[in-house]
Amino acid sequence: MTDVPRDQLPEAELASADRVSRLLRARRGRRMRWSLAVRSRGTLSVRQLRAFERGTEVPDEPLLQILAEVYGFDPCELYPVRKPLEVDLDLGIVSAAGVSRGFDPQEPAGLLVAYLALVRDLRGEPHALTLALRRDDIEVLTAALELDGPIVVERLGALMGATALQQQVAVAAFAIGRPAILLPG
Repeated sequence: MTDVPRDQLPEAELASADRVSRLLRARRGRRMRWSLAVRSRGTLSVRQLRAFERGTEVPDEPLLQILAEVYGFDPCELYPVRKPLEVDLDLGIVSAAGVSRGFDPQEPAGLLVAYLALVRDLRGEPHALTLALRRDDIEVLTAALELDGPIVVERLGALMGATALQQQVAVAAFAIGRPAILLPG
C-alpha cells in the first residue's frame, strides 16, 4: 500500500486509487465504516477504509482481495474492459490492450511466464506478488496450450510461487466459474 500524498502518486497508481475509491464508495452505501472494519477481522482500520474510499491510499493486491470480500465485489470490476488476450504461437507473442510480450514457443512454460509479465505490465505493477487473473485470459491460454483450465491455473500458480494449498484454492475458484482467479506468490 502506498502512503504518499495524492499529488505525488504516479499516474498509474492515481488511476487505480480512483477506480478503487469509486467502487468502495458505491458499494458501502449506508453501511458504517466501523462495521466494515469489523468484517475485516481486524485487518483494516476505519482510518484505512476512509483513505481507500477517498483515494488517498492505494491497496496492494492482498489488501484488495480483503476489500473485495468486505465490500462484496469482484476484483475484476476494478480492471478496465479490454480486448481479449491474443496468443500467436508461431511468432511467440502474447498481447492485450496494445501491450505485447515475446516468448519462446519451444519452452514449455514460456507462454505462461510471458503472460504473467504482460499482466504486471498492463497493471503497472512489475513486482506484484499477488495477481487477480481474468478467467477469459486463462481460457485463451488453455486453448493455445491445448490443456485443461485447472492445469493452466495450477501451472500459473507454480510459476508465481504459490503454495500447493493456494494453487488448489485458485483451481477451485476457476472450477466454480469465478471471473477472476487470485494467485498469490
